[in-house]
Amino acid sequence: MVIFPGAQPRPRNTRLSVIAKAALRGKMGDQELTLIEKQIEAGKLSLADLNRMAEGGQGGSRGLLSLIFGTSSPHRPG
Repeated sequence: MVIFPGAQPRPRNTRLSVIAKAALRGKMGDQELTLIEKQIEAGKLSLADLNRMAEGGQGGSRGLLSLIFGTSSPHRPG
């Protein structure tokens, strides 16, 4: 399987906006997710920004990386 930004089908797409939207689905409303997706595509939000947003929504204990990968350590599998 090959994954890369813009790949089809969508589960193989590693574009930041796609991953962030999938990770935050259920934690934010559709309108918020659409706005976040547009801001990422416009270069207004980075991975660090998204991580801070996810931390705020999780009481500071988990960030976007842990929502995506199941771990907050970039070196240790979930």
